[in-house]
Amino acid sequence: MSTNGVHIAAYPYPTSGHIIPLLDLAHRLLTRGLTVTVFVTTSNLPLLQPYISTHPSSLKHLVLPSPDITAPPQKRLLATMRALRDLHYPILLQWFRSHSSPPVAIISDFFLGWTRDLACELGFVIRGWAPQVTILSHRAVGVFLTHCGWNSVLEGITAGVVMLTWPMGADQYSNAKLLVDELGVAIRACEGTQNIPTSAELARLLASSVDETRPERLLAKELSAAAVSAVNGGSSDTNLDEFIKQLGDLGK
Repeated sequence: MSTNGVHIAAYPYPTSGHIIPLLDLAHRLLTRGLTVTVFVTTSNLPLLQPYISTHPSSLKHLVLPSPDITAPPQKRLLATMRALRDLHYPILLQWFRSHSSPPVAIISDFFLGWTRDLACELGFVIRGWAPQVTILSHRAVGVFLTHCGWNSVLEGITAGVVMLTWPMGADQYSNAKLLVDELGVAIRACEGTQNIPTSAELARLLASSVDETRPERLLAKELSAAAVSAVNGGSSDTNLDEFIKQLGDLGK
């Protein structure tokens, strides 16, 4: 899979013992075609210079201010971690939001756990339950890789998204068969944990699944329209009204 143009941010804790290992990882990513922006403080910028010389076009850097720490030695680490968050969080948030081609991920140091909060605010990470209905309805979604639980099946159908089926158990196998063989709105990816596709095979499947000429895409849109019409005054609403009437009759 091509990685050209993929932009990653690397944010080490600002001491040499932490910066050097992350710079080594950045070097390995750079040699594989990625672009990396490293967040450093002024005092640590010299550590970055040899890597900039090796990767002059693909290694970027953002110089961040150093916090002024006055805590005693036994409390300095915790104080520095908190100060870095207070000082760097708003700067990085603004930088990401104003960048014309911002990084798609942040690789950060263990001591900078608050970068997870930053990633969440930027939409890189979703904590807890994901708002799947909202996500599937977004125009940027090209395909939905699903284990074929019935809720996901209904949500995928309603959104009109082509599904890649990967059932793992229970009714998921029959749901996948319904989607692929009966309704024609999905593409079979795998079943269970046997014969798992390689990353290259999965990449080819993903690439072919977003082809606008695939018949599954047209059928998915047609089925979505039918599903929506069933709810908005259609058969689903009618059946629910009849069910409520029957419940009312039980009390007579």
